[in-house]
Amino acid sequence: MKRQKILCLYKQMNMIPEDIIEYICAFLFGTCSVCSERKHFNTLTYDVRVQEYRTVFDDEFGFDTILTIPSICDMCFSNLSGLL
Repeated sequence: MKRQKILCLYKQMNMIPEDIIEYICAFLFGTCSVCSERKHFNTLTYDVRVQEYRTVFDDEFGFDTILTIPSICDMCFSNLSGLL
């Protein structure tokens, strides 16, 4: 039963024009700014700022932004220490 539903859905997807599929995919996928690969939106993190840590007792309290990344995938995020 489930296989028949999947095949029916697949046949219906083949009837959708290519430009509409591309428009839908624009909302489902994004590009990682580090590796430049298209990834599913669940594996992307947006607006990442890497900041330098300072202790609270520092005279110039604040955080200096070292790196700002518009979007980064989970794989690149786990290897972020190699980028710094």
